[in-house]
Amino acid sequence: MLVIYAVNIHRGGGSILLEALVSACHKIPTLLLVDERCETDKFFRSNLIIKYIKPTIFNRFFAEIFLYKKTMRDDVVICFGNLPPLFKLKAVTYVFLQNRLLLGKVNLSSFSIFVKFRILFERLWLQMKRKNAHKFIVQSDSMKELFISSLSSEASVSVIPFASLKNPKNAKKIEKKYDFIYVASFDAHKNHKVLIDAWAILSTQSLYPSLALTLDTYSYKLLTLYIKDMYQDLKLNIFNLGVLSNEDLIVGYQSSRALIYPSLVESFGLPLVEAFHYGLEILASELDFVRDLIDPAETFDPLSPKSIARAVKRFLGKNENREDILSAEQFLNSLINNISEDVAEESIL
Repeated sequence: MLVIYAVNIHRGGGSILLEALVSACHKIPTLLLVDERCETDKFFRSNLIIKYIKPTIFNRFFAEIFLYKKTMRDDVVICFGNLPPLFKLKAVTYVFLQNRLLLGKVNLSSFSIFVKFRILFERLWLQMKRKNAHKFIVQSDSMKELFISSLSSEASVSVIPFASLKNPKNAKKIEKKYDFIYVASFDAHKNHKVLIDAWAILSTQSLYPSLALTLDTYSYKLLTLYIKDMYQDLKLNIFNLGVLSNEDLIVGYQSSRALIYPSLVESFGLPLVEAFHYGLEILASELDFVRDLIDPAETFDPLSPKSIARAVKRFLGKNENREDILSAEQFLNSLINNISEDVAEESIL
């Protein structure tokens, strides 16, 4: 029997990959342990048994006990939520590790206290219980290198990237409504505020490219408040599509000219793969996780709004206004010619 242990998966890219994995198991007797908040309407099939777990500490602990007692030597367990099991299992155990925040020294200062505690707790769990896994599975060379350097050079780790990519429907009939789309939640490392700062810079240069976001209502309210406080007088051309289903997300991609991806940290970056698959141009951070997957049309420093703005301008075919570089003689003449103007201005003051 195949056991998929996904008790901390209920939304985002993890749920999309989980759906694809479960769909691929149609010929294998499978037990799925999953967060009760996860939408599993598409999961049901004759070979699949689903056990729902409430998202509480006590229920998660009892799920670990259930996993330990239920699995036998001939079973295969895939822990699909970054962490190895609490107890050493009889079965062969693989851990699918896709949370970059659990490896290496990532600055957590921008996260809430609750999120910081959870990440630190999961880091400790991963460190202490890593020997309970026979092998770790990651999705990029960068993640493998980081795993070995920050966690263990002795643990077995393999790079096996996979994604759920569907063929687009009615591709030619969908109008391009947006210049750019950014598919991401409002987590701090997704870098939305710096992206908005870049859009503000563009607006001061009379450039108003349209940008579509995929944020839940509460997160978009927070971002809207940030825009209002920082750029009240600027009319930024930004739209929120909300949290999209797989089908609606495909439409979102088809309605956009390009994906912009200023994320700071990713283990994989599924939207990069999806956007490439659906034929979008890609502007992305000049970071290893991006180059592991695709070669973007434009890259930028994700910490610099000006760098992002310049990449957008290059993509839009707008030239950067730069001062001419002068010779020493031209420099001196420029100073001399401006002396009278500077003296006149000083006298007025």
